[in-house]
Amino acid sequence: MIGIVYGGVAGMRYAIVNGYFALETNVANSAKALLTLGWSLKVVFGVLNDCFPIFGYHRKPYMLLGWFLCGVVLLFIAIRDNGEQGSQTDGPVFILLATIACFCYVMADVAQDALMLAVAQREPKAVRGRLQSLSYATRQIFWGLIQFVSGICLNSERFAGDFDWDIGINGYFWILAIPSCLNVVVIWFFVKDEKHTRVDIGSYFGNFWELAQKRAVWQVILFNFLFGLFQAISSTASDYIGLYLAKVENLNQQIVSVVTQLLYAAVITATGTYGTHWNWRYVVVITIITTVAIDSIVQFLTIFAVVRNQWFYLGVPVMETIPSGINFIITTYVIVELAEVGNEGVMYGLLTTISNLPGPFGTIITNVIDSHLNYNKKLIKADAPETRTAVAYSYVIMYSCMVIGCLWVFLLPPQRAAVAELKKNGGSHPKVAAFILVSLFVILVTSITGSLMSMFESTSCFTLAGGKEPCPEGTPQTYLAIIFVPGAIVALFAVYKLFLAKK
Repeated sequence: MIGIVYGGVAGMRYAIVNGYFALETNVANSAKALLTLGWSLKVVFGVLNDCFPIFGYHRKPYMLLGWFLCGVVLLFIAIRDNGEQGSQTDGPVFILLATIACFCYVMADVAQDALMLAVAQREPKAVRGRLQSLSYATRQIFWGLIQFVSGICLNSERFAGDFDWDIGINGYFWILAIPSCLNVVVIWFFVKDEKHTRVDIGSYFGNFWELAQKRAVWQVILFNFLFGLFQAISSTASDYIGLYLAKVENLNQQIVSVVTQLLYAAVITATGTYGTHWNWRYVVVITIITTVAIDSIVQFLTIFAVVRNQWFYLGVPVMETIPSGINFIITTYVIVELAEVGNEGVMYGLLTTISNLPGPFGTIITNVIDSHLNYNKKLIKADAPETRTAVAYSYVIMYSCMVIGCLWVFLLPPQRAAVAELKKNGGSHPKVAAFILVSLFVILVTSITGSLMSMFESTSCFTLAGGKEPCPEGTPQTYLAIIFVPGAIVALFAVYKLFLAKK
């Protein structure tokens, strides 16, 4: 089910955000971040799972609650008037509603991941990771199927296609809402969960803090964030290059997406079968360099009008699926090795939160960088030589960051034996752990604030939101307080805890 809803929300972005509402480049880029923002809060839902059982059950009630709320929000979107085509005010409201739905299914997904992780840890060491691979492969298959539905049903002219009919935003969200509601019934009758006593919160966070201090944990946290951040810096022009320069139609984009997701599932499954003993460091570097080589050829040939064909633009990058699929599943294997019995939810949530956090923060950095380059959606459509150069610069920055990010690979243990060695002999470093966690909290708050600021006309002018025009004189700077006050409180709390630890 997560593949249907997650893939359905992602699959509608090109047709609705770029085609129907045609939001400005920084706003469309922030929309991409907001629709995945819930994944950056997985650790919060992990704590709820582990510490606050409902009627004695840690996982099943949160799965039920998450899917029920998700279904309600999707139904609301399906029955409301979502605004006129090209509306720059209705578009952000629609994005915010879809974001709420995403938060709800992430709540359910965290509980599902915790159940999966508990079972995965019982697998023999020789094949550990296979269950993860099969789970992600299943998700990708259904992701591909719902994207095919998006391509067929949202392919009229107003949705960046060429059909003379469509089912509209409302009809599409009915397709997402009905399975979400039915999934509540499926979970109620078929998911089995073991009853547990309530966890002592003080002991739980004490154990979590002890775990977070270990070098094995914070070193992997650092790798996941720093490596992910450099991969997340992109170009705000990407969607409109496809729409205006390559003339990509939504149906064709979704057809290629289906092929991509099926190939992705196959790659993940094959990696889980044959690649569990590969050297993780070598794999990460090779896959990133391969991805950059393939993607750069397509983008630069399209930008400078050497080859402008939607099938070239869509088809060649399908090959990127092989290295990116391998990269994704390899970097998740370390999570199973780090998790301990009893804290599966929060550990899986913490490490996957860190893996997802670079996405929204990378979007903020992308918006800030690209705000200094002279292009927007109208200039991209006009296709002047100076605009081509500006867009190309944004891609040079992106590819440079991806390659430089590979330098952080020394933080990633090369295999599960190295993880076990780090856990055994790496020691504990409370000050390092506190600094990392406080910094990541501030980054999370900054990501949320910057992404939301892009959605509102009154705040989209700020640099943090990727605004290209100066804000009116006297515009309040209250967003700084939203970032620094929570960050200062958490920092003071960390200092207090460290001071007590010395006593």
